[in-house]
Amino acid sequence: MKSPIRAAVLAVLVVATCKAQTNTVSSTSTVSATNTFSRAGKWEAYGVVQAETIFNVFDSDANLFGGGFGVGYNFGEHFTLSGEFSFSSAQFHTEGLFEVPEDRDTTLYIGRVYADYNILKYPVTPVLSGGLGVGGFSDGSGVALDQTIGVGVRWDANDRLVFKSMLRAGIIETTSRPDNEDADAWACLAISVSVGYKF
Repeated sequence: MKSPIRAAVLAVLVVATCKAQTNTVSSTSTVSATNTFSRAGKWEAYGVVQAETIFNVFDSDANLFGGGFGVGYNFGEHFTLSGEFSFSSAQFHTEGLFEVPEDRDTTLYIGRVYADYNILKYPVTPVLSGGLGVGGFSDGSGVALDQTIGVGVRWDANDRLVFKSMLRAGIIETTSRPDNEDADAWACLAISVSVGYKF
């Protein structure tokens, strides 16, 4: 009678041990997969679409829509430095106290450098950003200087794909402009969405 009982107990112990080992391996694999995420030391190339409005409280405003492309590098998990070139169609509307209302279409070409701070180490993180840019209008109306700050969200979907949405505010200054050479600064507000590939 003892042999069957011992055999049964031994069988139960073997099954329980195998199950415990399986659960341990599964948990270790899950933790390992979570810990393998890292954006540090990776380059990323991306395309961006942006809508922007700029305005001067005295006499004019403009709506801009366009896109561009850029390349960035991740210095660790938190800091990303990128360079971006974009072009946007601009529709200016001028209506000052001593001016005849006028509409004018042009294109803004601009190159920017952005410094991003990714607050969290995780795939989804809030982002703080600052940028400087220089460019000009297609009608040759002068040099445009761009200064912005922004907030947004970054999502590293996997080891390759990254998505980012940003809301930016700042100032655009020019040496002259299409609709009025006397006033050379606008406030700006922009929203952008980008898709990138890390390598």
